[in-house]
Amino acid sequence: MRAFGAAILGIATCIAVSGCNLILGNEVHELAREDAAGGVGSGGTAGQGGAAGQGGTAAAGGAAGGGTAGTGAGGTSGAGGTSGAGGASGASGAAGQGGTAGQGGAAGAAGTTVRDASTGDDGSAGSGGSISRDSSIGDTSDASSGPDGTIQDGNYDAADACVPNSTECRGRNVYFCTPGGQWIEILQCPAACVTGACTGNCAPGTVQCTGNTPQTCDTDGQWKGGTVCPYVCTQGACTGMCVPGNTIACGLPTTCNADAVQTCDTTGTLGPCLPAPSTCADVPPGWEPRARGGPGGCPSGFEAPLTYHTSATGAPFTCSCGCTGAQGCGGSVTLNEYTDPGFCPVLPTSSRWLPISATCMGGGGNITGGYAYHLNDIIYGATPECGANPHPTSQPPVVTQDVTVCTPSLTCPTGACLSSEQATSLCLYKLGNNACPQGYPNATVVSAYYEDARTCGACTCKSGLICTLSGVVLNNDSNCGSGHPYMMTASTTCTSSPTNYPLNAVQAIGTITGTPDCAETSPSTPTGDVSLSAWAIATLCCKY
Repeated sequence: MRAFGAAILGIATCIAVSGCNLILGNEVHELAREDAAGGVGSGGTAGQGGAAGQGGTAAAGGAAGGGTAGTGAGGTSGAGGTSGAGGASGASGAAGQGGTAGQGGAAGAAGTTVRDASTGDDGSAGSGGSISRDSSIGDTSDASSGPDGTIQDGNYDAADACVPNSTECRGRNVYFCTPGGQWIEILQCPAACVTGACTGNCAPGTVQCTGNTPQTCDTDGQWKGGTVCPYVCTQGACTGMCVPGNTIACGLPTTCNADAVQTCDTTGTLGPCLPAPSTCADVPPGWEPRARGGPGGCPSGFEAPLTYHTSATGAPFTCSCGCTGAQGCGGSVTLNEYTDPGFCPVLPTSSRWLPISATCMGGGGNITGGYAYHLNDIIYGATPECGANPHPTSQPPVVTQDVTVCTPSLTCPTGACLSSEQATSLCLYKLGNNACPQGYPNATVVSAYYEDARTCGACTCKSGLICTLSGVVLNNDSNCGSGHPYMMTASTTCTSSPTNYPLNAVQAIGTITGTPDCAETSPSTPTGDVSLSAWAIATLCCKY
């Protein structure tokens, strides 16, 4: 218990001046002053109680009935007023231990009544009055109604005794001990009541959650944290069966929801398994589920449209040979030398290859074998070969007939996950050229690729030049000057020659006619065609 002197001072001040409100037992009581407080009253209603006393004078028995007036509140007359033989109880009675019933009106003249509307102790009343206890302060079971309708105090209950001006807690309520020794409730604490005063941040026994940690308010009004909840904290308690936001797998391939999950909501409760199970539309072994798409894309239940070709064609190229270059007369010969003319032309002492042309060329070294020579392996004509570049001058485009093929959005081990309505679009697909299974009569051979083998064929080009060889001049003049004494003409027959002949130049002798420019002699013709790629051929079988 705790002294509460300030509160008593406040109450006393309210009584002395003009009155105030006080919470007593969860009721608001008005303290009002009806008359001047103080000693013996001269005109209080207790005077009427005095009349009762006069009745007592008429009969001695009045004294017998006149014990001290009741100690009730409000200065009401005690039971002594009724003791007089002919007197009636005073209407308002004297306060406290007012006059004696036997004294007649003495009690009435005792003093001024100070009425406490509903509070506890009032002022003194009568000449011998004392502060009485208002029934609303203590135990109301001790009170009774006075003869004038007011509430008077009953007998003092020892169980209510307390140290005046002290406070104590009863639950969350603060109780104050009045100077009369009775407990009254003066305040209800918003949080906790500890040692007679409000304190703390919470009401003891209440619970809450801070994040995922439950908290309980202790007797001092302070939050105490518990063990962190594994899932969810709700109203101070661990709840739920999962961590919010987490997911668990719940589907199966056979029910067409292999990727389905349950998601934990904010209350720690697992939601439904989504997507929900659906029907698996079976396809024959070896075949794959597909569907034909259209201009708007894939039908419901299918996705990933791909273009397949049902045919591919293309017109032939227009080709040109593309001849390039010009020609001149030239070739080569083999020069055979003999030491013994008798062996010519069988066993040459030495042989050499010589390029020849209508223009003067280097001789390639002196003739040292002596005495005889001849030519063989003669090659002579228009040279070099003309260039031929067959190529298309026009390339008509490839023309294809196409179909869109879609794959199921979701598959199952034996087919596709489709509703009955979606299954009407189901087709079958298999690589190769195959016969369709029963129930899928419409076959289409398709391929994702085609081969364009069109090209231009070979051609030939040649000039109009005609070269005729009559001989080869072996000249010791590197410029092929005419009239030099050592100029010889080689032939295919054995010819005598001096030894150590200086061979410094070679030149073909003959005639040249025609034009040198290369021109097409046989044209390039288009070849090849366009076809579906055989390695990618597949069969698409549909119901419709």
